[in-house]
Amino acid sequence: MVRKKPRLAKANDALVRIAIATGRSALHELMRAIDLKTNPVIGRQHVHLLSGLGTMEKERENTVAFPVGEV
Repeated sequence: MVRKKPRLAKANDALVRIAIATGRSALHELMRAIDLKTNPVIGRQHVHLLSGLGTMEKERENTVAFPVGEV
């Protein structure tokens, strides 16, 4: 049986890509991103827990799109 990728996987939105990679909802990731802006200390912890992407610590101020191969 072949599993289809979620339609959201085609989006260039970094939050959606992280949500797909971690198995969480995009809304959940959006709420965490808002928390990054309002509380940087908690935000840094979330970034480390969320991603194995390594660059999110530097990119937490600007949401960027990741190439498909990195997710």
